[in-house]
Amino acid sequence: MEALEKICFPLYPSSMCVLRTVPTGLKLGMASNLSGILRVGRPFGFHLIASQLLISVLAGSGAQGQLAPKGTAEAWLYSAPGTLAESYVRALENRGLMPGRSMAVRDGPRVWSLSYQQSVKAHSSEHPWQNVYRIRPVKEKLWGLLPLRALGSFNTAFPFQRGEGPVWHGKGFTHAFSGGVFGRWGPISLVVNPTWFRTENREFALAPTGIDGSGRFRSALAPASLDIPQRFGDESYQILSLGSSSLTLDMLGLTGGLSSSPQIWGPGDLHPLVMGAAAGGIPHLFLGTSAPVDLWILELDFRYMAGRTERSRWFARTDGADRENFALLNGFTVAFSPRGLTGLQLGFTRLFHQPWPSEDGMMGGLLKKPFEGILKSGLQGVDQRLDDQFFSVFSRWLVASVGAEVWLEWVRGDHSVDARWLLLEPEDFGGYAAGFRKTWGTGSTLTVFRAESIVSGPTHRERGGARINNERFYWGHAPHPIYIDSSSRIGSWTHRGQLMTTVAGPFGNGQSIGVDRFHSEGHWSLSFDRSIVSEQPAAAMPSGEGISDVLYVVSANSTRFLGQWDMGLGLDWVMNLNRHFESDTMNFRLQAKVTRRFASFEH
Repeated sequence: MEALEKICFPLYPSSMCVLRTVPTGLKLGMASNLSGILRVGRPFGFHLIASQLLISVLAGSGAQGQLAPKGTAEAWLYSAPGTLAESYVRALENRGLMPGRSMAVRDGPRVWSLSYQQSVKAHSSEHPWQNVYRIRPVKEKLWGLLPLRALGSFNTAFPFQRGEGPVWHGKGFTHAFSGGVFGRWGPISLVVNPTWFRTENREFALAPTGIDGSGRFRSALAPASLDIPQRFGDESYQILSLGSSSLTLDMLGLTGGLSSSPQIWGPGDLHPLVMGAAAGGIPHLFLGTSAPVDLWILELDFRYMAGRTERSRWFARTDGADRENFALLNGFTVAFSPRGLTGLQLGFTRLFHQPWPSEDGMMGGLLKKPFEGILKSGLQGVDQRLDDQFFSVFSRWLVASVGAEVWLEWVRGDHSVDARWLLLEPEDFGGYAAGFRKTWGTGSTLTVFRAESIVSGPTHRERGGARINNERFYWGHAPHPIYIDSSSRIGSWTHRGQLMTTVAGPFGNGQSIGVDRFHSEGHWSLSFDRSIVSEQPAAAMPSGEGISDVLYVVSANSTRFLGQWDMGLGLDWVMNLNRHFESDTMNFRLQAKVTRRFASFEH
C-alpha cells in the first residue's frame, strides 16, 4: 500500500514542494531536535554533568509563515546556534541534502523541516541520522517535552570553554542541566527551556589588575571597560537562566516575539564578527521575515532585534560608580540571494551597544541609531557619545555540486572619519573573518573538513606604535581591539561576563581547523584552535620587543546514540604560552554529556 505525501520546504517560497509516494506504515527517518547532541558521563566517577544545548520548537512551517497542511508528514529539526546539530545541518546543506538557509540570523525561534526525501535527487532520501528520530504527522496543535540534557566538565589548571553558551567552565568541576517543554497553537509557538549551571570555581593565579577587593577578579586586559572576569569570585558560582526560551508569532510572512535564545548573525561558525552564541542569548524582542521573501530579482531576509545585556556582579554598578548594570543592544541584519547566482548569499548588519536607558531617549536609541550613517560626517557629537557600534558586510557561496562553501565577513567598529579614510584604512578599528567547509559522503556517513580564521585586533601600524605615537591626541585614546569599549558604562561586547561574538576572545585574533564525521551511530570530531589572548606591542615595551599571550587547543569529541539516549565524551588539551606574560601553563578539560530524548505529543 502506498500513500501520497506532500513535502514543503519552509525556508523556500511556498511553491517549493514535492509529492512522493510512501509505503504505508514506513517509519521515516530524520535528523531532528538535536541542538547539539549532548555528550555526557561522569569524569572520574564524580558528578553527573550537565548541559547547555538548548533546543527545539516551532515557528511555522510554510514560507509565508503558515502551517503545513493537516496530515503532512514532516521531520522537525531545531538547531541551536553553535551546537553539534548546527554543524550537522551545515553538512547536509553542503551535500545538497537540505536547502541552504538564510545567513541573516540563526537562532532558536527559527525552525525548519528536514524530510526523509529533501529534494528530487535519488540519494537525498539518505543521511547519517535518518533513523535516530521518528517522523510524525504535523497538526495544527503540537506540544511535547524538550530533551533533558546534563553536562559535566573538569578543568585541571584554569577556566576554559569554547563558545558553549551561558555555562562558564571554571577550574575544577562544572555541572549544567537544561530541559523544558514546547508547544505550538496555530501561528503561536512557545518554548520554555531554562539552563542551570554551577561551577566549583577553584583558585588559580590571577593576572594583576591594579584594583583591590573584588576588582582583582576583573579582566587584566582592560579592567575598567571589559566585563570578562578572570574568575567569578572566590566561591562556587552558579546561574539559572532562561536558556533558549521564546514566544513567537508567525503570520503574513513575518515572525516576531520575545526570546532569550542565542543567535548568530552572518555566516561565521566559531568566529562571527557581530553577534554570536558564545555567551548564550540575551532577553530580546525581534521582528523580521519568517522566510526569505521572493522579490524576483532576489530573495530577501530581514531581522531587527532589541535586547538588554547584563553586567556581571564584578563589573556591576556600586555606589559612586559611573556605570549601569544593564545596556541596550539593538540593530538589524539583512541577507539576500540574487536570482541566477545559485548558492550565493550577500548581506550586511548594523548593531549598537549603548547605555540603558539610551542617551537619545529610549525610542531614539531603538529606532534612530541602527539606521544612521557609518561616517562621522553629518553626525553631531558622535565622539562624545558613550555608545559603541558595529557595521559588517558578508558573503557566503554554497556550491552543493562539490559539497563545499566559503564565506567572508568584514566588520567596522566605530564610525570612520570620512569616506577617504575608510578607503585608505578599511582595517582601522575593524577586522575580517573567513571560513571554508568541504563535505564528503552520502547515505550512512558524512565527513566534514572545516577551517576558519578571524583577524580583528590592532593592526600592524598600531602594533608598531604609529597610532600611539602620532595620532593619540587626534583619536583621544590609544588603539584597542574592537571588542573592548573605551567607555566603562557598558562593559564592552559582553553579557554576564562573557564575550558575545567570537570564541577567540576579546583580542579577536584566532584560527581554527577541524574534521567532523557524522555516522549512523553518532559523531566524532578532531579540531585545532589558536588564539591570541593579549599582546604587548613593541612600542609599549622597554626592550622594544613585543610579546604575545597565546592559547593553543587540541580537542577530541565523540557522541553515540543508545536508544533514546545520546552519550558523549570530550577532551581538550590547552597550552597557554606566556600566560599573563610570565610563563607557560597547561590545562586539560574532560567533558561528559548525556541527553534523554522524548516523544512529542499531538492534541
